[in-house]
Amino acid sequence: MAEPEGERIRLLSLVDIFEPLSEDDIARLNGQLPDVHLEPGQMFYGPQDHTEKLFILQKGKIRIFRMSPDGREFTLAVVEAGTVFGEMALTAQQLEGAYAQAMEPSEVSTMLRADLERLVLEKPERLAYR
Repeated sequence: MAEPEGERIRLLSLVDIFEPLSEDDIARLNGQLPDVHLEPGQMFYGPQDHTEKLFILQKGKIRIFRMSPDGREFTLAVVEAGTVFGEMALTAQQLEGAYAQAMEPSEVSTMLRADLERLVLEKPERLAYR
């Protein structure tokens, strides 16, 4: 079940890259982001994904890992609720060659690079994007 609207907006406002946005901007952004509910163990990103995406973990816990040639899994990070991660230059975690898997029931919002660029163009005075 999705988080209440106010809690989702609060989580988005805590994300560094969205911090300069007003509450109205964040509420509008929240309404534009598609949500995915994930069950424990469910994979939602892998090396075959080539689209630059930003994920906002609204609820739950995500494990980011790589596979060795012999099939062993190496955890790179465990992502907690309220964290932004993804395959984009502005995120701390780079997912190239990695998998993302839910560790518990989770809610993830996805933002494509094109969506982020549109937001930056609409609000260039508020967002410092390089």
